[in-house]
Amino acid sequence: VLGAQVGEDILDMCAAPGGKTTQIAALTQGQAHLTACEMSIPRAEKLEANLHRQGAKNVPVMRIDARELDEFFRFDRILLDAPCTGTGTVISGNEKSLRGLTEQLLSKCARSQRALLDRAMGALKPGGTLVYSTCSILPQENEDALQEALDKHMDCELIPLDGTPNESEARRAQEAGEEPHIESNALTEAIAAGQVSAIANGLPGTLTIPSSREFEGFYIALIRKRS
Repeated sequence: VLGAQVGEDILDMCAAPGGKTTQIAALTQGQAHLTACEMSIPRAEKLEANLHRQGAKNVPVMRIDARELDEFFRFDRILLDAPCTGTGTVISGNEKSLRGLTEQLLSKCARSQRALLDRAMGALKPGGTLVYSTCSILPQENEDALQEALDKHMDCELIPLDGTPNESEARRAQEAGEEPHIESNALTEAIAAGQVSAIANGLPGTLTIPSSREFEGFYIALIRKRS
């Protein structure tokens, strides 16, 4: 969904332990200007070790809280796989997987997610895109948080992942007498083919994937800053 390209300025906002950072580096053949953020020193050290082990070179690791990212920085693409309660990883009948899952944790995560989204949208270049994801299926961490950020950042718009055009694209296509462009990627194609199922949520165009035998549950949305 991120669609990272060679030569772009790309930020992985909450990067440790580095699985997605190294995948971005691989998909761009190491030719993107990729930066990783991690506020925890032990986790940042693990991130750096994994980058080295996977051969992902020239990826600076910023040991800072991404919520406090300097206003100087601007990126073409941002991946915000935000810290969350992990409700998508709960295993049915396994009480251990519920350990630590409290209202207090949910409240803490929701506050952090909103702050991270606010900073991420501010750090996008005009025309840049942001992928927001969590391994939670709770609306407070997903569509509710994203809607608040979109209401604040009026220069950002949702790019639907459910096979429908967004409002601006539908309007442009209607004015031009054309068929609207539909965002397509491996995930949306898998859903269309019935290989992945999604459940309805409060923000059409974003995807909540329920946990199943094949997948842990997660949420994903794609946002673009208008040019």
